[in-house]
Amino acid sequence: MPVISLEKCQYYWDDLTNNMICAGSVSPEKDACSGDSGGPLTARQDGDIRLAGLVSYGMSCDSPYRHSIAVYTRVSNFSGWIKSYTDKKSSISSGGGSFVWTLFPLLGLLLLRKKYYLTKGI
Repeated sequence: MPVISLEKCQYYWDDLTNNMICAGSVSPEKDACSGDSGGPLTARQDGDIRLAGLVSYGMSCDSPYRHSIAVYTRVSNFSGWIKSYTDKKSSISSGGGSFVWTLFPLLGLLLLRKKYYLTKGI
């Protein structure tokens, strides 16, 4: 989905700030829609796919005046805040690490307990 300058986006949306990215096209073919809030806008950078934005808002999908330009939160402007709440040792996700392996046996016990209660008619 093509990124659109904030100046051009002002034609479609008011009150835009530098914390926002606009993306889409004037024709209503591709756009963020109801239920997409928080979804990703990705961009290729140095051969990698990066998170550029998060769906914030757009035109209602059933609007007769619909265009396909949506507004996204500019993730790069919040990288400091994101890093302050994530692992400071590494910027690469470990997929959950030991936390997942700690919860996995507990999940198994809960499933067994649920199966026991379901078979006993409780």
